[in-house]
Amino acid sequence: MFPDLRVAGVEPSPDLRKIGHDKGLSQEELADGDAMNLAFADSSFDLVCEFGVLHHVKFPRQMIGEMLRVAKSGIFISDSNHFACGSLPSRITKRLLRRTHLWKAAYWLRTGGKGYTISDGDGLSYAYSVFDDYDYIRSCCGHVNMVNTCGNGADPFRSAQNVALFARKDQSLLQGRL
Repeated sequence: MFPDLRVAGVEPSPDLRKIGHDKGLSQEELADGDAMNLAFADSSFDLVCEFGVLHHVKFPRQMIGEMLRVAKSGIFISDSNHFACGSLPSRITKRLLRRTHLWKAAYWLRTGGKGYTISDGDGLSYAYSVFDDYDYIRSCCGHVNMVNTCGNGADPFRSAQNVALFARKDQSLLQGRL
């Protein structure tokens, strides 16, 4: 269908790479790599995608910066929005803490100073929202679109536990930003 399509992924874990290779992915399609320091030249790919990884990364903005660096046309992110997760009182409290710039301190206290949680279902994860980096992405890209991928409501910040974001790069905005 797309004869010129090239798909490449990076995975730092040898065990997870082995699973991918056992399922038929080649070394070129799934290589040893670190999303915080991608071994690709600037503008190597038309589109760079991320699916559910940013909330597992301590410094997601660094990863997004690498995505923007190697993307020629744009990036696609599908990840969590912890501000829409939990009970209604929990969601309201998180949004209030964010608005008053106390969210990071409150989460650090909640996790006993670790800054992350570990669960059977998701492993090690940080409290992350695609909205945390929206302004940064917007400053680098001319057009940003978001959609609620698992919920109802017109306001993804308040109602979407997961958000998809597509950002199309505007080369004039990128000068000196990455």
